[in-house]
Amino acid sequence: MFAVRTNLFRRGISRSRKTGGFSRLLRKNKSIAAFSAVLLGGELLGIFLIGFLGSDARFSLHTILENSLSRQTAQETGLLFLSSMFSAVLLLLVCFLLGLSLWGMFLVPLVPLFQGMGLGISAAMLFQEKGLHGIAFFLLAVLPGALLSAAAVLLACRESLKASYSLFRKELQKDPAPFAVRTYFIRFGLLTVLAILSAAADTLTSFWFSPYFL
Repeated sequence: MFAVRTNLFRRGISRSRKTGGFSRLLRKNKSIAAFSAVLLGGELLGIFLIGFLGSDARFSLHTILENSLSRQTAQETGLLFLSSMFSAVLLLLVCFLLGLSLWGMFLVPLVPLFQGMGLGISAAMLFQEKGLHGIAFFLLAVLPGALLSAAAVLLACRESLKASYSLFRKELQKDPAPFAVRTYFIRFGLLTVLAILSAAADTLTSFWFSPYFL
């Protein structure tokens, strides 16, 4: 009986440590968690937005989707890579510029919101156009690269928020510490590499799976 109680007590301590470790991780990365929630909210918004779009907007999205799918089925990997890289790097550039602005911290959440809406609209359009094959293609071909791109954008949003807040406090003369410009450039350089890797992953998965689902 005593051994059973001891084991239960140890399990309780282990679980509390795991829970405490997770809560500490969340506290250290509050901005990442908040931006992730905004990203997921944007995805849901993009999915529901499809049902309220007019015929002209639907036709435009349909044209964009068909052009993208035609490049994938035609195995135009170079154009697909450049298109994916451009969209990923463009979001990082927006975050980078917002971080250099005093008021950028108020606009940074719009970046993951916009990216999430794009993912949600893509998933909804693929389901409408291709049915279950479209969903399978989204999960296998689109999502891996999108997750890497989202990770780069979320980290960029955190750096942008910190930089903009630092400039804001410095302007108010509440923080005399200098802004680490060199560190800011280096971190965004590394995030750009991650964005390029996400474009490469998106190109490879699209190349592999498009013949089976499109």
